[in-house]
Amino acid sequence: MPKGVKIVISLISFILLLIIVAGFFLIKSSVSYEGSIETELNSDITIERGRGGVPMVIAGSIDDAYYAIGFLHAQDGLPLMEYFRAIANARISEIIGEKGVLIDKLSFTVGFSRRADELFKNLNRSYRSYLNSYIKGINRSKGRLGHLKRFFFLSDDEWTGIDVISILLLFEWTDSFLNNRELIFPMPTGITSPQLQNLFPSTLAYNYPKKHEGNILILKKIKFILDDFLGPFLQGFAIYANGKKTIDSRPVMGFLINEKMHVYPKWYPLSIEIDDNKIDGITCLGLPFIFFGNNNNLSFCVYNLQVDTQEFRIEKIKKMNGIPRYFRKGSWKKFKTLSRDIKIGKGGKISEHQISIDIRMTDKGPVISDMFKDDYETDPISIRSIFPGKNYISSLFEIPLSNNPWEARQHLKNVHSMPKIHLFSFPKKAMRVYSGLLPLRYNIKKLFKRDTHRDYKILDLSKYIHLIKNENIIIGSNIFKKAPRLIREYAIIDNKKIYNRLTELINKDKFIEIQDIERLLCDTHSGLAKGYVSLFISLLREIPLPSAKLSRIYFDDWSFFMGDQSVPGTIFQTLLAVMLKETIGDELEGSLDMVMENYHLIVDNFYELLIRNRSYLFDDISTTEKIEDRDMIFDRALLKTMRFLNEEMGPIMNDWQWGRLHNGHYILPLMKKGSLLVRILNNFEDIRVNGGNFTICKGSINVKDGLRAEEVSCLAGIFSEGLSSISLSYGIAQNPRSEYYKNINPLGNFIKYTEKDDGYIMKLIPKE
Repeated sequence: MPKGVKIVISLISFILLLIIVAGFFLIKSSVSYEGSIETELNSDITIERGRGGVPMVIAGSIDDAYYAIGFLHAQDGLPLMEYFRAIANARISEIIGEKGVLIDKLSFTVGFSRRADELFKNLNRSYRSYLNSYIKGINRSKGRLGHLKRFFFLSDDEWTGIDVISILLLFEWTDSFLNNRELIFPMPTGITSPQLQNLFPSTLAYNYPKKHEGNILILKKIKFILDDFLGPFLQGFAIYANGKKTIDSRPVMGFLINEKMHVYPKWYPLSIEIDDNKIDGITCLGLPFIFFGNNNNLSFCVYNLQVDTQEFRIEKIKKMNGIPRYFRKGSWKKFKTLSRDIKIGKGGKISEHQISIDIRMTDKGPVISDMFKDDYETDPISIRSIFPGKNYISSLFEIPLSNNPWEARQHLKNVHSMPKIHLFSFPKKAMRVYSGLLPLRYNIKKLFKRDTHRDYKILDLSKYIHLIKNENIIIGSNIFKKAPRLIREYAIIDNKKIYNRLTELINKDKFIEIQDIERLLCDTHSGLAKGYVSLFISLLREIPLPSAKLSRIYFDDWSFFMGDQSVPGTIFQTLLAVMLKETIGDELEGSLDMVMENYHLIVDNFYELLIRNRSYLFDDISTTEKIEDRDMIFDRALLKTMRFLNEEMGPIMNDWQWGRLHNGHYILPLMKKGSLLVRILNNFEDIRVNGGNFTICKGSINVKDGLRAEEVSCLAGIFSEGLSSISLSYGIAQNPRSEYYKNINPLGNFIKYTEKDDGYIMKLIPKE
């Protein structure tokens, strides 16, 4: 190529780069967090931005405060809010096309918006007023964000109170469905040998005959799309350090929230001041409620318990006078039927193509199998669920305003919601409180129920309350150490390793400082590795390969922390996954992927099998010509581990750092793939992720995707008298024009709610 042409090409490339960079900075500086905005309010609201963009709101009334929350949620998180709203209203297919049809069918079948409509009408007038203030704030802010359509596919429709309640119902029901124990390890009858049965926790292993294969398939499909589109809600843990254990005699509450990486975190921190009352809290985009907070008198938090509350029922049906009916308690009842056309679009443009769905409703819930009737042959399966009631919504509004734990606890009595655990702390005392409804079933191990004259009982969990004066407290969505027996019976898993590590750290020193709580919340010590590694070291001694010797050296020096630069952590996690797969792969046929998806639920039992070394599982049934044992399986697993890590990260073992495998990034749905500038702004890079399935700072592992990060701790917080601080692993703003956009880092950098770093001040003022 002639030199002159090269110069011209280089010059053009340089100019294009300058244009892109200039455009980038122009866009990033075009969002204003200052100035005055006219609203329909009767009084002023002041919004000041602290470090990292955390807003501090000064309002004259509660209604004004909720207006400000709605305004801020839309200003910083509208794309995610519109995504949740579209799913809750069964309209996501209008935006993303065929991919959204199943989730729309599910949403219509369950009826989030139908239930929300009824719930909104029955709310107390003051709570409807709060909701209306919140949506007015959303719509006022949304009206100023037309430029976002350049980056995201957003609806023009204004928000309503029904939209908000629909999203709450969607989140709660999704979390319930993901906790169905029947769908964790469902196995065809006859596939599991007695040795394999010992691998699965007895409460999670469900066998089904071949005739139910289609039924299991559609239920697993529902679980997959819920996990893919939404993920868990209100999951994590919290600790309370009693004032007698802290260096300044003030009690401290620390908490973590976990989210799946494939959907951007929905949590939004802010501070509200009304007269002399101040609340530092964590809200959820699309919802006005403060789920975690600290007011002048009380610190509070809540988690959904990972317990099984839903029931699948195969309906007995026959036609009477040409009309299908279902059997219920000795009589034949007529279905209620509902129909709807689901519109298919792409990029916000609706096509003429649409899909019709007809569903049947029973007195216990919808026939959920109807959404698959054109694709799969199944039994008529209905689902019975615990849905949030108006008293649950009232509790969400009232608890942040409570003056003490007893007042807060009063709002939790007879609340209709899935089971929850709350922590309330105040000077010198704390309270662990349960709430929600737990259905007590007669045959807990039966996968599909049939109609009987006996109905299950409903237990109100609010009667379980523990007032604690001089002790530390640990609660969590999967921590059941001191939970009542009936709750433990329905639990998915009791995470004893996390509980033990938290107990160890909180009792480590005579006195605890705030910095100790910060370190605790970011702890990556693996209780799982501690037992396994000693066994792996003994097995490695028998292998003469240089890689085995090097692995043993790394393990000998390892303190079991799963930091992103950990080499032994990388070898351990990979070796464990490969060892498990090599052991059970021949036994499980087509069910291996399902088991590996939930491998963290069987690693304790697998460890016991390895230690005893007497299981026939280690003999590969596909190699009839020879008998294999544990050590032979381990040798093969080690070779495959070394080969995999070599291919992924090169031949130098010191380069095998955990974060190079265990990484990922948060995904913002509804993004456009437009111009080069849009692609640059929306291109979130993978970040290294600390932790594992059994570390306090969570970083669960997707063994089907090269050990990439899946569910992670995305937010950590600390509440104490006169102090509130948070650490975020994501940017508070989803607006590409904001300076708070795309700020993704590991947890650890705690910022105080009161820290004023940016100094932006915005006024919401009444129209003249």
